[in-house]
Amino acid sequence: MKRILYTAVLLLVCMIGFAAYSQAEVLTVPNARMMDIADDGSTIFFRTEAGEIYGYTMGDETPTLLETGFPNTEYGGLFVADHNLYTIKKDERKFIRIIARNTSSSFHDMQIENFEERTKATDIWTPFCMKNTSHGLFWMMNVDYSDEALLCKYDFSSKELSCRTIDSLHSFCVRDDGTLLIVQLGMDGRILSSYDWEDQKLTNSTVLPQGANGFVLSGEDLLFNASGEVMVWKADMSVETIMRMPIPNDSRINSVLINGDTLTAAFSSQLALGSLEQASAGTSTLLVLNDNATTTGYTEFAQSFPEVEVQFSQLDEYPDTIELAQKLLTGELTYDVFKINSSDFDLETLAAKGYLEDLTGNAALFEAVSQMEPQITKAAFYDERLYAIPCSIAGNFITYYADNFALAGVDESGIPHDYQAFYDFIAEWDGGNPADAGDEFSLFSVEHGEVFSLFLKELLKANIACCASEERDISFDSMPFRNLLQKCKEAALVVEEEDVVGYLMFEMGSTNIIDRHLLALSFEAATDPVVAVEMDFYIINPMSTNKALAQSYIESCVAAYTQQQRLQLYPQYTEPIISQNYADYIDSWEVEKEELETRLTSVTDDAESTAIQDQLNMHMENREALAPEKYDISPEDIAFYKTEITPYLFVPNASMMNVTVHDQFAFESAIMQYIGSHTPDEQFILEMDKVCQMIQLENQ
Repeated sequence: MKRILYTAVLLLVCMIGFAAYSQAEVLTVPNARMMDIADDGSTIFFRTEAGEIYGYTMGDETPTLLETGFPNTEYGGLFVADHNLYTIKKDERKFIRIIARNTSSSFHDMQIENFEERTKATDIWTPFCMKNTSHGLFWMMNVDYSDEALLCKYDFSSKELSCRTIDSLHSFCVRDDGTLLIVQLGMDGRILSSYDWEDQKLTNSTVLPQGANGFVLSGEDLLFNASGEVMVWKADMSVETIMRMPIPNDSRINSVLINGDTLTAAFSSQLALGSLEQASAGTSTLLVLNDNATTTGYTEFAQSFPEVEVQFSQLDEYPDTIELAQKLLTGELTYDVFKINSSDFDLETLAAKGYLEDLTGNAALFEAVSQMEPQITKAAFYDERLYAIPCSIAGNFITYYADNFALAGVDESGIPHDYQAFYDFIAEWDGGNPADAGDEFSLFSVEHGEVFSLFLKELLKANIACCASEERDISFDSMPFRNLLQKCKEAALVVEEEDVVGYLMFEMGSTNIIDRHLLALSFEAATDPVVAVEMDFYIINPMSTNKALAQSYIESCVAAYTQQQRLQLYPQYTEPIISQNYADYIDSWEVEKEELETRLTSVTDDAESTAIQDQLNMHMENREALAPEKYDISPEDIAFYKTEITPYLFVPNASMMNVTVHDQFAFESAIMQYIGSHTPDEQFILEMDKVCQMIQLENQ
């Protein structure tokens, strides 16, 4: 992360308020995907893709399986009429009663007359979003292979079916007076319009947020779910967020409103229920900076603290450490929780001056950080007190391509481990000794004219990190730096003059730190490397009035850290990360294996049995031979990270490490003049030392 210099005003963008609701419930039906939903005022019914019919009444612990045998291949849609639950048998064009609660009234086996004539459907059609109203039964359907949805209306009294074609139809609702609200897909959002069934005209159009689904009326207000945010559109055209659901709503499934208060959201195998009344009674607000609702821990926090409204914000431009501290003290930044990066702010300075909340007394957070890698734990403490909670590590590193080294005939034992050996390797590069004489290799892929700048900044940062890690004054006036500066120029010249062809040997830039091909270069031979990294931390504003909630939010985030975060942070965590492509391949391989085994047990012909057995044998042999790369992060990567990287991790002072990026104290200008051969080495070293001395004085 690069710090963006503070200009004049802090711009806040993307402020979103998420009001969680009390007693929110998320129901999950294992191994099932919901296709349709309906209600009778007190019970919610839903049909799964496999044809199971479930019912749920408020207060039940879990949904109840009511019926089976209504798979999506044969049936579509779900609606309640006269307290009976119905679906449509697609091939027969009939309404089929699933559950009978009112035997005096039934539309069971009722044929939908003139279906083909009115819909133009043949064999392939799927009804969805069924809504039974006092003005008729409405539903949408895709005909044959068309992406455009048709809107249908069935009058049970006259047994008449009528249909309308509306461009880019996405959803609909029916008002008490029979007027329809039509939602269409638009370039800038969902387009909401009024629609008269008879004159077929769209009027009073307005634009709703992109991603809005699950439309349902509450009086004159229109409720909808926009990617997990429940919003209300009012007759005066205003739109406001009223609460947040833990899940979005599927675009082809209704929302229903039970007892005028409980709203549903259905997505895949999950059904969420939220109370509008309880959402409006939220009692607390937590302000979180530079995090977002996609953070895994947010969901857990929202479920544990449903009465708390969480507002996420992003800073468009970052202040420096001093500006941040001033704004915290004056109350200009009222956030409770900050997620900040060590390359943007000096945590030590903030902690030393009392601008961070002391978290030492929080047993859960203290234990979580104490169990992290020692060098990571060290960065979170100041004066033996805990002020920051690490959550991830990143940085720019040099990596090498092991496969290409092998192709070039270069043994990995020749991989450099310090900067002098690295520069010597480049300067002495002769193209390798490839087995295939036609193979060509390049050291780096860097634009001409940029090589020395890239190499020099890497060397300057390495020297700064080396000095800072040893807690000595930063200086470039040393024999090791002078020697490496000359070596750096020689190596850069070689790379500058080469044509980028064939296979690459090295890469320089941002990469996954858990990689066994990362070069952890020592500044001098026979010394330990210093792996300078930037780290994301959670901190709490000491001026916050919601400190307990802020700590609970961070606890939820820590408990939900991803597998990669745990690998980075915790020495005891060593579980490799399997590639999703590999996992999908194995699943497919297992299915094919079972199919072959099934065929083998059922075949009676000897010749056919032998052929299938041969297929099965070959399939077993090819399990790993044809598989994609198994790991995103392998056991070898993890072992290398734990032994060769984590002991040498160092989180440097932000202002010191960023001097090679920004023109603060004319550092960048001095570098550019030197690169342009306008400055002798000794003068350049003198100027670098002056700049570093000024920065160190600023930080005192």
